[in-house]
Amino acid sequence: MLLFVFVLSYIGFCFMLGFYYFGYSRVSLKVPVYIFDDNFRVWQLLAIVIFIVVIYIVYYYRAEFLKKNKTKLAMTYCLVSLILVFIPPFFSNDVYRVIALGRLSSIYHENSYKVAPFQYPDDMFTKQSEWRNQENHYGPVWYWVGHFLTKSSASFPQYTMIVFKMFAFLINTLSVVLVYLVVKKLAPGCEIQATYLYAFNPWILIEFINNAHNDYLMIFFGILGIYFFVYRKRYLVIPLLIVSGLVKYVYFLLVPIALVELVKKIKTLARKIQFLLVNLLLGFLIVYFAYKDIWAGRTTFKSLFLQSQIFLLPYANIFYIPFVETIKDRLTLFFIVSYLSRFIFRPLFFIGYLINLINSKKTFLMKGLLALVMFIILFQINVRQWDSLWLVPFLIFLQKSDELFLLTITALIAYPMFNSVGFTVFYIILPAILIFKLLKTIKEKYFYNYVQQ
Repeated sequence: MLLFVFVLSYIGFCFMLGFYYFGYSRVSLKVPVYIFDDNFRVWQLLAIVIFIVVIYIVYYYRAEFLKKNKTKLAMTYCLVSLILVFIPPFFSNDVYRVIALGRLSSIYHENSYKVAPFQYPDDMFTKQSEWRNQENHYGPVWYWVGHFLTKSSASFPQYTMIVFKMFAFLINTLSVVLVYLVVKKLAPGCEIQATYLYAFNPWILIEFINNAHNDYLMIFFGILGIYFFVYRKRYLVIPLLIVSGLVKYVYFLLVPIALVELVKKIKTLARKIQFLLVNLLLGFLIVYFAYKDIWAGRTTFKSLFLQSQIFLLPYANIFYIPFVETIKDRLTLFFIVSYLSRFIFRPLFFIGYLINLINSKKTFLMKGLLALVMFIILFQINVRQWDSLWLVPFLIFLQKSDELFLLTITALIAYPMFNSVGFTVFYIILPAILIFKLLKTIKEKYFYNYVQQ
């Protein structure tokens, strides 16, 4: 009951402020939806911290409560999620852009890999979105999902946002179920707490349902691939991870790792070759049919390439923050960032990825987690909080609940600080806490045993 009251209080708070400031449409606004005055940010931060503390208390001190109230928790999750469906996006307006991209194909019969939303300036969602000058940089699976969602709501475009967010709620709910099933296999007895950590994580609720970031679909297919990996349905793992990567390309990093781990478990050479050939054929067919009607040559990846090169000062990666704070000349700053990323950090990522790939001591889940961490830290020039959501399933499956909690709270605290200082908090406080925890563990496990001897 305590959790229920606090959840409703938090959602109600956001609900009132959201409609007071914006209503459901941003057509008449001149500022992005996530830009608020300082007073709003203070209250926003307070609400988030209260919500996090409640989750912490319930998870760590009332584990029995979770096991005895599964039905009530499921109902509460559905209620909270459905409320978030009808609340305007708070921390990002990317959903307006993905709707505009979907409408390019479904309403205007254009290929969004060739045409940008700004070419239809009178469209109600183009008016509300940023990055309207860029073509589609998402994968073809998301292209078709956006196409069908916007086409299904073409007769009532004012409700398109709700259609997108309702779809996000349904997919996220399936992810919650998969988390339960995977943890039930990996760590029997821990599935309720693990599912709770995922389902009620405010970071996930805000980004996947309230903001409808399409990462939720990539993560769903990723978890589905992990599910079949855990349950030893090896011929379904690689195809699902490929589909996941065709939503947003980052989960393609998991494909070689899963392939290596699966091949290692096959005993005979003939079966290994058969497995590789079948997956090569399935992968080719999935990619071919996904791109078949929308392939635009090199132009298909034009926006993705530009997106990977754009350097935004507020989202500077940890390695570039010192330059952001000291170098005032923009051209010099961009040159330094481009040089460092191209010749130092991105090559380091590929080296680290290969070492991680051939490491025989780590499990598939640990390798996947390390690959994504290296990608975020070394490969990306800009890092937004929601990028780190890619790590959440792996942290849960590896039973790293403390790390998940710390990552969640630092990400949420960084939201009101849309500048490099805020991301300094995100990048420095979290590693500092994790290093402290590591030193404490080493002291307890090794130093204590040494003294006892």
